[in-house]
Amino acid sequence: MSGIEAPPFWRNALKQEGLVDRWQVCHFLPPSSVIIDVGVAPVSVGSTLAKHDQGVARFVIDALTPRKRYQLSLFRGMTRNF
Repeated sequence: MSGIEAPPFWRNALKQEGLVDRWQVCHFLPPSSVIIDVGVAPVSVGSTLAKHDQGVARFVIDALTPRKRYQLSLFRGMTRNF
């Protein structure tokens, strides 16, 4: 999302006002893992989906494992670069 107001969490993490570019990129790693790269950067730095190494970001790591028929467990972890 380009040129948007940052949600409160990201505005506080970025520690500055103004419009931001926001990304959320999901990577599925078969058979049962998902990594979500999410963050914001000031519009002025020109972040893109392909290159977003400015600003602040988090990685959400989800691991799913079967328990019973029609049930699974979800294990979630988060990292951040700020």
